[in-house]
Amino acid sequence: MIASPLLNARETATRLRVSEATVRRLARRGELPHLRVGSQIRVDAGELEAWLHRDVERYETSKSARQSNSPQLARTE
Repeated sequence: MIASPLLNARETATRLRVSEATVRRLARRGELPHLRVGSQIRVDAGELEAWLHRDVERYETSKSARQSNSPQLARTE
């Protein structure tokens, strides 16, 4: 098995296109899979990819549910 590289908070933020503070907040809330080396956050690159795909699928599922539950406007012509 080939191990994925571990990313630090800055590298993770760059890949997610968010700030380092957001990465730290997601980690603190337990929303981002990570491990700590002392006080530093490390994110497995492979797990980050899997997390992104799960998050996108969850977003798409909730988006379609919201659209099907939203009232439809009647067309008047």
